[in-house]
Amino acid sequence: MSASQYRGQLDRKRKQRIDADKKAGEYRSKESSKRADAAKAVRVPWSGGVSGIGVA
Repeated sequence: MSASQYRGQLDRKRKQRIDADKKAGEYRSKESSKRADAAKAVRVPWSGGVSGIGVA
Protein backbone atom coordinates (compact mmCIF):
# COMPACT_ATOMS: atom_id res chain seq x y z
CA MET A 1 0.00 0.00 0.00
CA SER A 2 1.18 3.49 -0.76
CA ALA A 3 1.43 6.30 1.75
CA SER A 4 -1.66 8.01 0.34
CA GLN A 5 -3.71 4.82 0.82
CA TYR A 6 -2.59 4.56 4.45
CA ARG A 7 -3.35 8.24 4.95
CA GLY A 8 -6.83 7.85 3.45
CA GLN A 9 -7.53 4.81 5.61
CA LEU A 10 -6.33 6.66 8.72
CA ASP A 11 -8.50 9.67 7.86
CA ARG A 12 -11.57 7.45 7.45
CA LYS A 13 -10.93 5.70 10.76
CA ARG A 14 -10.37 9.04 12.49
CA LYS A 15 -13.67 10.37 11.12
CA GLN A 16 -15.48 7.21 12.23
CA ARG A 17 -14.09 7.61 15.73
CA ILE A 18 -15.08 11.27 15.91
CA ASP A 19 -18.60 10.40 14.76
CA ALA A 20 -18.83 7.55 17.28
CA ASP A 21 -17.61 9.80 20.13
CA LYS A 22 -20.15 12.46 19.17
CA LYS A 23 -22.97 9.90 19.06
CA ALA A 24 -21.92 8.45 22.43
CA GLY A 25 -21.85 11.94 23.95
CA GLU A 26 -25.35 12.67 22.66
CA TYR A 27 -26.56 9.35 24.07
CA ARG A 28 -24.99 10.08 27.49
CA SER A 29 -26.60 13.51 27.55
CA LYS A 30 -29.99 12.07 26.64
CA GLU A 31 -29.64 9.30 29.24
CA SER A 32 -28.62 11.79 31.92
CA SER A 33 -31.64 14.01 31.30
CA LYS A 34 -33.98 11.00 31.35
CA ARG A 35 -32.47 9.83 34.65
CA ALA A 36 -32.91 13.31 36.12
CA ASP A 37 -36.54 13.42 34.97
CA ALA A 38 -37.16 9.98 36.46
CA ALA A 39 -35.58 11.02 39.75
CA LYS A 40 -37.82 14.10 39.88
CA ALA A 41 -40.90 11.97 39.23
CA VAL A 42 -40.02 9.53 42.02
CA ARG A 43 -39.34 12.11 44.74
CA VAL A 44 -42.17 12.67 47.21
CA PRO A 45 -41.63 15.97 49.04
CA TRP A 46 -43.27 14.94 52.32
CA SER A 47 -41.56 11.57 52.75
CA GLY A 48 -37.97 12.73 52.88
CA GLY A 49 -37.09 11.29 49.49
CA VAL A 50 -37.23 7.92 47.82
CA SER A 51 -36.07 5.84 50.77
CA GLY A 52 -38.47 7.30 53.28
CA ILE A 53 -35.83 7.11 56.01
CA GLY A 54 -36.54 9.48 58.86
CA VAL A 55 -40.26 9.67 58.24
CA ALA A 56 -42.30 9.86 61.43
